[in-house]
Amino acid sequence: MTLDLNWIPITDPSDARLGPFLHLPLRKATGSFASGPFVGEGRLVVERLLRCPYRPSGLLVAESKVGWAEATIRAIATERSELLALPIYVLPDDALNRVVGFEFHSGIMGSGERSVPENLQQQMTAWFTPRSQAPSKRETIIVLPAMNSAENLGSIIRSAHGLGGGGLILSALSADHLSRRVIRVSMGHALAFPCWRTDDWIGDLQRLRLAGFRLIGIEHHARMKPLASAQRYDRQALIFGNEFAGLDDATLDLMDDIVGIAMHNAVDSLNVAVTAAITLHHFV
Repeated sequence: MTLDLNWIPITDPSDARLGPFLHLPLRKATGSFASGPFVGEGRLVVERLLRCPYRPSGLLVAESKVGWAEATIRAIATERSELLALPIYVLPDDALNRVVGFEFHSGIMGSGERSVPENLQQQMTAWFTPRSQAPSKRETIIVLPAMNSAENLGSIIRSAHGLGGGGLILSALSADHLSRRVIRVSMGHALAFPCWRTDDWIGDLQRLRLAGFRLIGIEHHARMKPLASAQRYDRQALIFGNEFAGLDDATLDLMDDIVGIAMHNAVDSLNVAVTAAITLHHFV
């Protein structure tokens, strides 16, 4: 360990400085208005955390992974010099497992501050401005009023980011997009994807329509149009329902279009994350 990085050797797993990393399996992934530092695990996710718009607040590193941590931080610090002062808590491998509460083989975690980065905030604010004033005249965003599953949410974020979606609106009923599980399933892409958290998602849908968005509900319904022939729009919001209940009638009444994927062989529907990926591929 070289002296110019902020290495902090720790031997006591109950050290108060390790608070963000303690007993991770006991923490809930639900509730999109969660507070406190978020945590990402594994080499690829931590590297994306160190490069993402959010502000990293610390690393937890097993002694066996110090070499990787040092090389990675040095490479990224050429662009983000503030990382040279980032606290790096170094523990014996077995002590790290006791801190996080499970057998953790990759040996590296990072924490970050939840404050929404300015560049992501600007992108999300632009959704609610008239198309003529928006930086981008073409935009596809996703609205998830009640996406309970962290795994589905993480998968949708990864697909949306990879396929060109512009961002995500989540209600308080949806999983926390910065939970450890969502970040892991999204392969860290949740840390660079605009996610607007709202306690008035119906009002936000109406504001999106006023800003020129076409509201498109994804649901099997009497008004359903086949996805393969669904029209694309310059500004479009794709609304996906709860994993089990889908979209309720009140929400469907707000939709400009209702689109679905025709099913065969007595299969009633696809997993919502799979549906979202297919739908995004068509619309984006």
